Amino acid sequence: MGLAALTMRSTGWGAGIFDFDNDGNKDLFTANSDILDNAMELARRPFALPNRVFRNKGGLTFEDLSSTAGASFQVPAPHRGAAFGDLNNDGKIDAVVTMLNGPPEIWMNRSAGRNHWIILKLVGVKSNRDGLGTRVKITTGLGMQHNLASTAVSYNSSSDKRVHFGLGSATVVDSIELIWPSGIKQVLKDIKADQVLTVTESAS
Repeated sequence: MGLAALTMRSTGWGAGIFDFDNDGNKDLFTANSDILDNAMELARRPFALPNRVFRNKGGLTFEDLSSTAGASFQVPAPHRGAAFGDLNNDGKIDAVVTMLNGPPEIWMNRSAGRNHWIILKLVGVKSNRDGLGTRVKITTGLGMQHNLASTAVSYNSSSDKRVHFGLGSATVVDSIELIWPSGIKQVLKDIKADQVLTVTESAS
């Protein structure tokens, strides 16, 4: 995928694999810093490092967009955990990054483009209340995508429990298939894009 060459000079702590531009391909965000606070003295490596974001171009290739992703990507710092979620409900995944001995950084995702999206807010009945562990598969005219309801996606952090999908040019999700932790399988059909949809676990 080319990520080894792009990341070999960075040490990633928090990391998230999300579709930041809603094109249907999951991208990569890393919160970076060396392990040793005296790395410069011991190994001639910088301790503080900038965050990085890599766009999935499709076809298993990535490009580094960090230089154009905002001011916080230009400033080295002792980053650690990273939590992800749509903080302002605009359909784009944002990030909150913690640092040693400093306030967290908030990255509001202002990526350009008019790609569509859907976010699922799960409500368990027989399963746990937040639906954590639910496996989700969606199908659109552009193909299938899979995700898992989880808050544990990065180092020492808790992310948004809602499940996000970028839909590209698709304005309708043909089907949403959910397999809840209880084993109950639930299928929704013909769901409009660009909404936060609450899904309550069915009885059977």
